[in-house]
Amino acid sequence: MLFMALGVDNLTKFVKQARLKIDGDVAQQNKSLRIKWYCPPSGKLKLNIDAAVDQRLGRVGVGAMIRDCNGHMIDVLAGLIPISISPFGTESIAIREALSWCSNHSLSVFIVENDCWNVIESVNSLVGLSTENILVEDIQSLVYSCGVNSCHFVARESNKVAHTLAELCFRKDFLSLSADVIWG
Repeated sequence: MLFMALGVDNLTKFVKQARLKIDGDVAQQNKSLRIKWYCPPSGKLKLNIDAAVDQRLGRVGVGAMIRDCNGHMIDVLAGLIPISISPFGTESIAIREALSWCSNHSLSVFIVENDCWNVIESVNSLVGLSTENILVEDIQSLVYSCGVNSCHFVARESNKVAHTLAELCFRKDFLSLSADVIWG
């Protein structure tokens, strides 16, 4: 598994590329259908997570962004996992990996958002879905250890940056792009 965590000072190029991709998509959308991303409460952090799938090569891209109560980016996570799994499992792994990263960096997240309703419902319930129960239990444990107050389903339109980060992992120049950002 390859994960690249990028510090705030090193994100300019990476986020500009993500923003350019999003802005390009927005031009083709009906702007009245856009759903706004909302800031977390004062003094709190929000974690948006998404996954993208490359079925041809059997891999999953994970993208996550942490923002503060002013909407300012605190950090992002982007990485590839060589695995072929169900859509439920894909989103579950993305959430688990992002929360593990937060836990390992002692980041206390107040709100987690993802655009997979089934996963969010499972995380918020006492019972997971059959074969993915272990993933859901891992996520529930991480939710507790990261101090998460709530996990929310959000529409894809509200989760575009995380999704774009996940998709950027599939680019051939992902590693060199990330290295350029890190080393400036």
